[in-house]
Amino acid sequence: MPTRCQISVSPAHPAAAPAPRRARGAFTLVELLVVIAIIGVLVALLLPAVQAAREAARRSQCVNNLKQIGLAAQNYHSANNKFPWGVVLQEGSMWSLYLAPYMEQQSIRNLVTLNKFKIRNGEFSQDNDNCNWAYPTPYTTEQIQALPSFADYKNLIACETQVPVFQCPSAGYRGGQFDKSADWVVMKRQPCSYIGNASGLATDQNGIGEPNPAQNAHKKMRALDGVLFTYSEIGMKHIIDGSSNTMLVGETFHDYEAVEQSAGKAESGLGNRQDHWYFGSDDIDTGDGSDPSEGVGSTGVPMNQQNLGPNQCAAPATPECRKLQLSFGSVHPGGMNAVNCDGSVAYINEDVDAVPWSALGTRDSQVTIK
Repeated sequence: MPTRCQISVSPAHPAAAPAPRRARGAFTLVELLVVIAIIGVLVALLLPAVQAAREAARRSQCVNNLKQIGLAAQNYHSANNKFPWGVVLQEGSMWSLYLAPYMEQQSIRNLVTLNKFKIRNGEFSQDNDNCNWAYPTPYTTEQIQALPSFADYKNLIACETQVPVFQCPSAGYRGGQFDKSADWVVMKRQPCSYIGNASGLATDQNGIGEPNPAQNAHKKMRALDGVLFTYSEIGMKHIIDGSSNTMLVGETFHDYEAVEQSAGKAESGLGNRQDHWYFGSDDIDTGDGSDPSEGVGSTGVPMNQQNLGPNQCAAPATPECRKLQLSFGSVHPGGMNAVNCDGSVAYINEDVDAVPWSALGTRDSQVTIK
């Protein structure tokens, strides 16, 4: 009888048995420290490159802001055959307000009440409309909007409206700021990174204001050698040096920290901090020539005066403080951006010689301030 096949399984060869696993040792302290050191070196090498790339992007946006400002100024000139007023005393307005409709900000221009300032045939005139750029007590926006006289304080809303084209990304502003003028306040006033070119020779902002325009107004509106100054009505025909050789608007340093630290204290009539704003100002509205440097500056003083150190305005009447108020500059490394009267934008090194720097601010190099 056939027998069932028997399959015998021989025991596995001892050599086929899995080898015992060796315990894996941990990193030593020396190895860990070496890895951390390598990572630290790589981060140290990478961070400056990242920061430089970010600053390049911010500076590019700043250039774009100035291009928009320059284009708006060209369109304003085409419509009016002149550039806008730099600042207007007894009205408080600045050049940035007049450019607003040409920068898709017509709603801001419609919001603001002005005195309808005019110079015709050398004669000065204006209405007596209320141009309140501040409020007599601290407030909330809701309280202002609920006032029966809200129409008298709409200018406040313009001052508190953030318009990115007037703020350089590198400046690092953290929102609106409390600003006080005498006993009047703006709760969240928006800083500005750009000021108009009033002069290439002035070293004191008191020389930019003209407190009595009713006297010989036609002569006074040509009194300064720049383009945007008090009661200026400068057109291309007045720019003898050429529109590509004359600055229209340049960067400036708004001292955000100084304004924060002075919250609750009014700025002196001479100015005791470097502050710059857009659209309008209660100081300029007073009509006494107070603080026009909030909106305009001069290449008659060196660039980046803020780098000389703090407390320059501990005594506002000093020459150092007067220069600081008018100084162009920026937080960009080594210089600043500016737009010329032809709309071209250039980067200017802060070590530029005083003579060409001054000439950039004058529309006629032969003009002198008396």
